[in-house]
Amino acid sequence: YWKSIRGWDFLSELNDKMASQKRGGNGGGGNGKRKRGDEKDSKRDDGTAKAKQQQKRQHAPLPDTFSSYREYCALWSPLCLDEARAQLLSDAISEIPYWKSKAEKNPVRVRLHPLKKDVGGTSEDMGVQVRDVLTSDYKDRMFVANDVVLLAKKESYVWEASKGTLEDPSSCRRGLVGHVEYTRRSMEGITIRVSRELWTELGTTELVLVKVGSNVTSLREYTALCRMDSIPLLDHILG
Repeated sequence: YWKSIRGWDFLSELNDKMASQKRGGNGGGGNGKRKRGDEKDSKRDDGTAKAKQQQKRQHAPLPDTFSSYREYCALWSPLCLDEARAQLLSDAISEIPYWKSKAEKNPVRVRLHPLKKDVGGTSEDMGVQVRDVLTSDYKDRMFVANDVVLLAKKESYVWEASKGTLEDPSSCRRGLVGHVEYTRRSMEGITIRVSRELWTELGTTELVLVKVGSNVTSLREYTALCRMDSIPLLDHILG
């Protein structure tokens, strides 16, 4: 579950979603002439179309019966993960207006350092800790274990993605998603689990932090799915 969240290109998906909403809001009219700016829209369209094609392949109809728990879990897991990301994305979109209007939700620039115990490790994930808050007039806030946060290279990337105007969003990573490890009443000192590969790819310790959401319900559902092999009704569920 968390590996899927850590590998999520949130900014790219947010940008595609907002660009799609913008196009839908503009309607299908027009005189047929292609504007110069449409080339950029076309590139975004290509990325969105590929994502939709991939989603269709992933969401093929499920069988009525399953040969084993492993097959059941393998087929249902991607759907659960897709639903979890979709819910987080939806929650984040509803919060975008408050990212500017509410001081306790504003994006904040921070300096992070890898945890000593994770330096040089070989695991997929690693911990990074907020050592310094670089935004001078920020309002402190509380973080709860399993809160999902975005770490972006620039604050402008956050606002561009929230408007669907991020340039070539899939061309390179502009940020990464992590989850808070322990509940803490202040931003300074929070520990965030991130993808080791993506952290190295970003190549900077100064990032903009934004809380995306907390999808505890989906985590419980996924955990229950993974433990389903131990319930008495398994044979009935498999059909």
